[in-house]
Amino acid sequence: MIKAVIFDIGETLVTYSKPLNWVDSYIPALYHAASGCKLQLTDHDYYKAAEILKKYNTRLHPRQKEVSSYTIFKEILSIWHIDSNYLYSLKDTFYQYFCKEASVFDDVKITLEYLRQQGIQTATLSDVPYGMDNKFVLSDIAEIINYIDFPLTSNDVGFRKPGMKGLNMLRKKMGISEQEMLFVGDEKKDVECANAVSVLLDRRRISPDYGQKYTIDSLLKICEIIKDV
Repeated sequence: MIKAVIFDIGETLVTYSKPLNWVDSYIPALYHAASGCKLQLTDHDYYKAAEILKKYNTRLHPRQKEVSSYTIFKEILSIWHIDSNYLYSLKDTFYQYFCKEASVFDDVKITLEYLRQQGIQTATLSDVPYGMDNKFVLSDIAEIINYIDFPLTSNDVGFRKPGMKGLNMLRKKMGISEQEMLFVGDEKKDVECANAVSVLLDRRRISPDYGQKYTIDSLLKICEIIKDV
């Protein structure tokens, strides 16, 4: 019997108009953040900061351990030779650049309503980009956050997928066994971290085989899985 369903966030619950890989947006976002803080910087300053961001780009340099926004932006301010008092305003303005255009998929709310009616617990487990603070990550799901019992990210866990620490943490919080949960995501690492309880969301119907337990093309099919288990 399924007692809990855990969701990835990006391209599972919400989609973004901006690319998931931020490389081409480093300079515009840094300029936006520096302007908001009234910092006067050179092109070389922006280039050096972009190189730091590139170092923490997990698509270029995969890592298991999460790195905080504090660590990343402290390093940027250090190479800019600017006082760390600017740290919080700089990083917040930087992240705001990427948090403008997220939209919840049409099949999400009705799925979450069904799970609530069935008494099934819900959670998120999502890797954050560049240490992005939870207040920004979870703002993307603000309209459905009341349906999520345990909204977690890699910030809370300290480690990223495909490590299993996050799912183990949630399992203990929910008081369930591994066999009593499903984890839904759209990437290979989501399948790898969940193994026998993995559900690959394949909205584009590409049909990749990552060894997932189930494959669905709409979240509504979670309801069908739960009825059949």
